Amino acid sequence: SVSAFLLNRSSDLLVTLSKDDLAFLRRLAFRSSLKDAQGNGLEPYFDLDLLNANIYVGGLLGVRTYMMPDHFLNGSSLLRRIYLPENIERIGDAAFEGCENLREVSMPMGVKFLGSRAFKGCGSLTDIVSPKSLNTIEDGCFEDCGNLHSFALFDGLTKIGNTAFKNTAIMSVRIPETVNSIGDED
Repeated sequence: SVSAFLLNRSSDLLVTLSKDDLAFLRRLAFRSSLKDAQGNGLEPYFDLDLLNANIYVGGLLGVRTYMMPDHFLNGSSLLRRIYLPENIERIGDAAFEGCENLREVSMPMGVKFLGSRAFKGCGSLTDIVSPKSLNTIEDGCFEDCGNLHSFALFDGLTKIGNTAFKNTAIMSVRIPETVNSIGDED
């Protein structure tokens, strides 16, 4: 398998990714044929290790929001695993929507917000452990993740959006007492 843009986990080096770097990763995620240096075909699936990456968007007055951008790799059928940066606080809307072969997501402990449709249609996901810092799961976040059978929720979660877990294999879940908003199912 191809490990695209693999960052050294044992290094203390923190790499800041530019818009061009993110665009490169997006192009790579949609390549249907990859070849090694000798021209041999490689398995098209890849794992993306961004643990030591520094990904943010600028904000007002220079305030940075550490997040996976909206629509980051949505629709990539080649992405199999992703290890998200430790400093990520938000996963944007539709960031990984339709990544049908995505099996594993390393969710950093600081994630507070999962955007609308962030993982919608990721049919190969089976279980996810949410970080204890998570306070919002937006509309349709895990909708149509038909093999998702386990998702642990912790105190501190305040909002679960409409259809957040629609068409999943989750049979039961403990809703934390801190949840004060659960979307209506249409």
